[in-house]
Amino acid sequence: MSLRSTKDPQTRPAINTLERLHMELGGQILENRQRYDELSHQMRHVEAVIKMLDPGYNLARITVKRRQPNKWFKRAPSIAAPLTRSGRLRSR
Repeated sequence: MSLRSTKDPQTRPAINTLERLHMELGGQILENRQRYDELSHQMRHVEAVIKMLDPGYNLARITVKRRQPNKWFKRAPSIAAPLTRSGRLRSR
């Protein structure tokens, strides 16, 4: 599997694992590109149907729907939160 053998036997397992991860990420990128092509094709069809129904409709007004933040998992509090005015860490 290794593309290039490493001289240091202690780093060989890490290099092999990283190579495998790199290959998996590359595969995911290819899959997402294919999914992008499918979705953009479907989007063009939807736009064509909108234009058939109303030729004067401005497609630029349609905005992309963004993902909503998860209500259950909010962002972590600031790292400065446990600090008091004196700059010392609060005890719990």
